[in-house]
This record gives sequence, structure tokens and C-alpha cells, in this order.
Amino acid sequence: MEKEELRYKEFITVFCDESRQTNSRWMLLGSIWIPRKLEEEFEKICFEFRQKTQNSKAYFKWTKVSKGKLDAYKGLVDLFFKFENIRFKCLLIDTHQLDFNGYHQGDSELGFYRFYFYLLSRTIIKDNQYFVLLHRKDNKKKGRLEDLKNHLNNYFREKYSIDRNVVSNVEPRDARLYDQLQIADVLLGAVGYVWEGYEQSPAKLELIRHIESKRGKKMTVDSLPSEKKFNIWKMKLSPKKGKTP
Repeated sequence: MEKEELRYKEFITVFCDESRQTNSRWMLLGSIWIPRKLEEEFEKICFEFRQKTQNSKAYFKWTKVSKGKLDAYKGLVDLFFKFENIRFKCLLIDTHQLDFNGYHQGDSELGFYRFYFYLLSRTIIKDNQYFVLLHRKDNKKKGRLEDLKNHLNNYFREKYSIDRNVVSNVEPRDARLYDQLQIADVLLGAVGYVWEGYEQSPAKLELIRHIESKRGKKMTVDSLPSEKKFNIWKMKLSPKKGKTP
């Protein structure tokens, strides 16, 4: 086991969630990246925070942000920003430019996991090992998560000529049981709310301003690849096939 661990510089758990899959301009995939060495401490702090602000059966979710719960959600955001090495990255996809027929064999579910591949593969570092947990969802085709894991590992094996798995597992998880997935949901919801141009909820708008003050820039500004803590990647898609760019 020690020899195996020496093959990796660091072990990272990635918690992934998605938002606005249908009937919206923007499709979003989000992720929280936590070094394994920080997980226990972060989970303990999140548990203690939940005990102070929520009842044991409640869980944090963007759609539940309200005036009465605003302080609790601001505190949750503060927990995330307190840990420098815990990071958030999301992928923004313009649904007006999606071409599932032209690029994904007419299979929107295949396209969805290919976008997860891009989000993960462009963030993963070959010297680390990653344990990826996705918000549980029903798939039409079995084996999507195993396919995602295999494609990620094959990509890094071929690109860097390495003989190890950079991604050890890709597994589903119930967001209600993981604060990390709930944080991903809240941050992703805030990004989507801004990019969709919504302004109906004063509480959500105030929480967005709070996140922006921590980030140091507006949510409408996407990120350079070098931005580690809070990265918004607006993906540039290829032109639809058969159409003039």
C-alpha cells in the first residue's frame, strides 16, 4: 500500500452536481475539489455548523434560500471560502449552441457525461489520484459512471504515458447526506441564477453579492484557467454541423 501511495502526490475527492438541465439558456456542471487530508476537518466543521443553523433533517439547497435562512447560507459560503485549498469549478454550456445530433450521436445523456469529462479532465492533475462522487441521478443507459472513469483514465494514460489510474472511482451519492454536494448545489445555483438574469428573490440576490464579495469579482465574469478558488468556465462549443459559424 505504501508503494502504491508513493505513486501519487496528493489524493483529492471531487463532489459534482448539475443544474438547469432543461428549459434554460445555460446548463451547468459544478464541482467541489477537496484534498483528502482536509476532508475530516471540513466535515466536522460542516456538521457543527449544521447543528447550529439547521435541524438534523434539513439540508442546504439553492432553491431553499430565503430571507429567514439567509444568514445560514452566508455562513455556509464562508465555510467554503475559509479553506484556501478547497475549490469550486463549474462549466457553463450555452444550450442554444448544443448539437447533440451532430456531436453526440443524438444521445443527450452521452453528451451530458462528455461535458463532465471535459470539466474533470481539464482540472485533474496527472500526479494526483481522484475519487469522484456525482449527485445521484437516473440514467437511461447503465454503466455511464464506469465509462466516465475509464475515459478519464485512458485520456491520461495516453497523454502522459503513465501506467496508473488517475481516477480511482466514479460513484453516485445522495446529496442529502453530503454537505460537500450541498455546497456545490448552492454555489452552482448562484452562478446559474446570475447567468439566466433572474432577479425575483432579494434573498438570493443578497447571497450572490456575498459570494461575489468573497470571490472578488462579479459572477458574470468567467475565469482564467489559473483562477483556482472559484472558477467559472464558459465553454466554447463547436458550431452546429451543417450551419455557418
